[in-house]
Amino acid sequence: WDLGAAELDSNTAYYSRKQHAFVDYTQFFGAIYLGNPFPTTPGATGTVYVADHQDNFYQEIRLASKDAAAPLVWNAGVYFEHLNENNIQFEYDPSLNAQYLAANGVPFCTPAVPCPNGVVYYQPYAREIDQQSAVFGELRVKIRPSLQLTTGVRVSHDYYRGQSLSGGPDGAGATLVEDHSASENPVTPKAVLAWQPGHDTLYYLSAAKGYRVGGTNNDFGVVPSCVPGLITLGVQPGPDGKYHSQTTYGSDSLWSYELGTKQTTLEHRLQINASLFLIDWRNIQQSVYLPSCGDSFTSNLGHARSSGGDLEVLYRPIEALTLDVTAARTEAKYTATTCLPGLSVTAAGCSSSAGVVGGPIATQGDHLVAAPWSFVASGEFLAPGVGAGRPYLRIDYQYSTAQRTLLPSQDPNNGNADTTILGLPVVATLGLRGGFRWSGADVSLFVQNALNTHPLLFSSRDTNGTDPLYFNHTDRPRTIGVTGTYRF
Repeated sequence: WDLGAAELDSNTAYYSRKQHAFVDYTQFFGAIYLGNPFPTTPGATGTVYVADHQDNFYQEIRLASKDAAAPLVWNAGVYFEHLNENNIQFEYDPSLNAQYLAANGVPFCTPAVPCPNGVVYYQPYAREIDQQSAVFGELRVKIRPSLQLTTGVRVSHDYYRGQSLSGGPDGAGATLVEDHSASENPVTPKAVLAWQPGHDTLYYLSAAKGYRVGGTNNDFGVVPSCVPGLITLGVQPGPDGKYHSQTTYGSDSLWSYELGTKQTTLEHRLQINASLFLIDWRNIQQSVYLPSCGDSFTSNLGHARSSGGDLEVLYRPIEALTLDVTAARTEAKYTATTCLPGLSVTAAGCSSSAGVVGGPIATQGDHLVAAPWSFVASGEFLAPGVGAGRPYLRIDYQYSTAQRTLLPSQDPNNGNADTTILGLPVVATLGLRGGFRWSGADVSLFVQNALNTHPLLFSSRDTNGTDPLYFNHTDRPRTIGVTGTYRF
């Protein structure tokens, strides 16, 4: 709506999704309960049915000044979102009870905790609600014609709640009802100082705070097979004598700082973009894996710092040819050793009043997942026009160096680490594309992963220790295809 000196905008969105899947859990049940992920009984299979239903609503109302060239430009508004998700899960293996009895000498299913029709776990209801209300504002001031300062702030109230009903021998046993909730009031400011001494030159300095909303966990301490994993991390028995995992976790936050420049020269044929960044990340939301049962929960653990920079050069030696080269450096690591809440860090591990009780989640110096160096080079050639269109050829090459330091999940100092998992390898990918563009249409033939390389990008297994079954992930093989797009 045009209000004269200002403009009022309203944005409303609703998103609904339903999805269903059947997952093969044969090897998982074998690894967790039978000590062997490979099936030994012909026809014995474990199947999991999962269903997820989301209904999300978003609303933003924003009032903004209209003259973008004015000395003072502003906007302010309110925001609301309500996210509602329900997850259903049923695990089915009619042969697991007999196999478990043969392997362990005791039944998996009992009269107190039966497996009706082979159902070993049921979760007909697991609902998560995230609700956020926020106000925000931003102000841009021209200090001088070539110098401007932008400041902004967002204040929100976040509420999250998790409710679930579950049971079965692969869970807590008897039916368990859980209901956990929490709320927070994060404040996230930002500031950007930009200096543009000429039309083709820009320097900027920015600082901004970000956050990620917290959430809820199920209490995996009530699952008997999860208890060994909790003990390894130092979890102590509660007043009821049982081990409990964390049922809520808060938001994590970071401050990011960036110094950069954008330069254009040689009659706009050469463009140089460069930046340096520093990110200070606190109360990191981490997934804590429990290999004894294959489950995980989220906790706020640790402090990390990431620094680096990038340099991009775009050059058009002739009108029809564009070359683009980018180099980036990233160093991201934990700055302190972290333990589960309630435990303190000592030279020997994570300690409570009873002494050393477990291993840390991350050790000072452990790195986050990131290639130390990455390079991207591309070139595009536009051939002479044919009628109203132009044929083109494009090549893209990406290269990243190998990981040379340990991740928390690989560090033997940490509880539940798996030292057999390898780090990120060298990754090199070549892409080719040739096509024809005319009047908003683009039809092209492409080749992805033209070199057909297969680096081991990621490896995992259901449990640590003697589990010999690894799941390896690599790049998609060489793929050839045709794409067509039209832009209105």
